[in-house]
Amino acid sequence: SRKWHENVKGFRELAFMNIRDANERILECVNSGSDILRMEAQIALVRLSDDNPFHFLHYLEKPFTLWEQITLHELLIQHELKVPEFKQWFDSENISVVIFALEMVSFFNQKRSDKEVIRLFSHGNENVRNTAFKVSGDLGLNNALPELEKIYHQETYKNKLNILDTFVRVPEEKYLSFLKSVLDTEDEVQLQIKATKAIESTDEPGVSMLVKLMKSKSGYKNYQIIIRHVLDGRIY
Repeated sequence: SRKWHENVKGFRELAFMNIRDANERILECVNSGSDILRMEAQIALVRLSDDNPFHFLHYLEKPFTLWEQITLHELLIQHELKVPEFKQWFDSENISVVIFALEMVSFFNQKRSDKEVIRLFSHGNENVRNTAFKVSGDLGLNNALPELEKIYHQETYKNKLNILDTFVRVPEEKYLSFLKSVLDTEDEVQLQIKATKAIESTDEPGVSMLVKLMKSKSGYKNYQIIIRHVLDGRIY
């Protein structure tokens, strides 16, 4: 039928009866110009999949909207479907698919995707890199820290914040010199605060460094308010 609502009705009935004979025909509709038809095709394919409920993402050219992502994620959980390895979509040309895949790697704690997540630190899209930085913190990837240190100064302000947040969440004493250099060179207050929090997160070594800097009468006097703010336990 050329009527989209007839197609939707057919998709729903096939999914309800678990009939997979029309999967290829349904797949043709995942890039439909109709938002409703496109979403119903995605829902049907998730329900009718044997091994990979998100297989259609390999063919998705349209933006994968937040509403579609939420709906299909809930469907995956509700029906206890098999969770795929989401790193398989990291090379997709569809940026929204790559970002969704990263977020699912984080949600399902797929730490075995660590090397692929780190590879995305050099992705050409700023939002993909930003999400990859956040996911590395979510997963606690210690092996991501050397690369984050290397690329920090060439990143955008927004991405710098997420890089520093990863150092907060994955504290390593050996990066104190790098974090101190960030505190020295950055003029933006939020970056200074994040760097200070990352230093503090290393516990005794970092706190000792901050106390020393706070008491110093050298050039660090400009940071005294920030350091005092971070060390004040009443704020948290």
